[in-house]
Amino acid sequence: MQKEKSDELSKMFSYAGNYHKLTILGCIFAGISTIFSMLPFVCIWFVICNLIHGLSQGDVTLETGSSRPDRSAGRGSCR
Repeated sequence: MQKEKSDELSKMFSYAGNYHKLTILGCIFAGISTIFSMLPFVCIWFVICNLIHGLSQGDVTLETGSSRPDRSAGRGSCR
């Protein structure tokens, strides 16, 4: 199995020619892009958790007079 993996890598690098470093850099950027593409879903998860916790406590209000939201109010079981 190890030989099979090394054959696949050598085949990929043979296609890359003199651009081995750019191929590796492209794989790194693809991994970073995957991580960053999941961030909006994580933010939505935290918003939903805060809403659920607020609804269960009965303290969901709109703070129209405040310029900064209270971050300590929504500490629920999701964190």
